[in-house]
Amino acid sequence: DPAVETSVTETLLSQRVEVLFIAGVRNPTPLNSLCAAAGVTCINVDLPGSGAPSVVSDNRGGARALTEVLIDKMRTRGGAPEELVFLGGVAGEYATEERILGFRDAFEASGISPAADAVDCCGYNASAARQALAHSYESLGKLPAGLFINSITAFEGLVQFTSQLSRDALQSTVVGCFDWDPFAAHLPFEVTMMRQDVDKIISEAFALADNHDTSATHPLVVVPTGFGDAM
Repeated sequence: DPAVETSVTETLLSQRVEVLFIAGVRNPTPLNSLCAAAGVTCINVDLPGSGAPSVVSDNRGGARALTEVLIDKMRTRGGAPEELVFLGGVAGEYATEERILGFRDAFEASGISPAADAVDCCGYNASAARQALAHSYESLGKLPAGLFINSITAFEGLVQFTSQLSRDALQSTVVGCFDWDPFAAHLPFEVTMMRQDVDKIISEAFALADNHDTSATHPLVVVPTGFGDAM
């Protein structure tokens, strides 16, 4: 909620914080402007903005790597990679758009094209993902052959929905998630997870704060992603 984001930022600035790390907002640029006007250093974390230094995950590269793994797994099972679905996120948002580009990059590199309706930006929350999966299940009579879930919260929606299904119904779908949770290793189906380097993101954010030069161009630090061990 932009109004809440602005209110919280103004409250913190009135308390004269020395540095403000901005994460989990829709658009950091207006908040960067508030910080600049107050003479307070701010750093954008996992979402770039034009008004302050930023540190983000390699969303595009990570999404491409994850999609390539899912395509290979679908081929190994004798399935059609063209049926892989990208589910979750918000259209027009930086991270989602970068991951969609990586998703499409992997298809292009494989010499195939995703389905016209392969991308469903239903949002990040679990209930939206659960409803989207329910609609897909009703339409297909089964889960999609492959699922690229775009966040751990949307992945929760998948877990909620599949809790109603038999184990056999789950085994027919190749699942990946752009996020990592070690508890996924205990699920009744296999999932490949892309792990963002949170420690590196935090350390780079503090480095940007320590070395912030208000007269210089705002840098953008991109932190590589890798596969987690809950697979």
